[in-house]
Amino acid sequence: LTDTLQPQFDRDRKGKIQYDTDWCKNEKFYTTDTSRPAWRLITKDVIPDSLNHNYLQQAEDIVKYLKGTVFKGRSIPTDYQEAIAEFEKQKRGIEKNLLSNWKDSANKLAGLKLTQMTRQTFVEQHYGWLVYFQNRNERLLEDKYNWTGSRASDGRLVGVGGSAAGGAYVVDWEPDGSDDDIGVVLSR
Repeated sequence: LTDTLQPQFDRDRKGKIQYDTDWCKNEKFYTTDTSRPAWRLITKDVIPDSLNHNYLQQAEDIVKYLKGTVFKGRSIPTDYQEAIAEFEKQKRGIEKNLLSNWKDSANKLAGLKLTQMTRQTFVEQHYGWLVYFQNRNERLLEDKYNWTGSRASDGRLVGVGGSAAGGAYVVDWEPDGSDDDIGVVLSR
């Protein structure tokens, strides 16, 4: 998608789509993964209070946001209840191994129903960003990163953001990482 649209961005003087793709140009999430076939509602920015939290804490932030904002005053649909229950059941075990066995923790976190239901994949984030930019001429996440549900071949979890005119950054972190510009965009 980047290779296809970059010439048009160049002609229209819109800057770069991505800053540097050298590290990820052979990664499965970048070369072969596709969007899931579904309509999704997505926040334009990271959800409140998800910045400076590790991946596990962001999962807790997602649960809090679902309960307190998305489904506030309404009953939570069964599939979300099941996803939250699965997360709550596995949370302590994941937390216990977050530092000592981060690859296993990353695998478990990425495989949670909650992650699958509420975090975009790299492809979905990238495509959504491009569509929004092409239609509104506004770059999303210029000074923040969205920690997606995709994993790099080394097991780290993929993030996308910092999408100024020099191009969006594609990065990966171990699940215990956190920074004041890493949050999560809710996708449901």
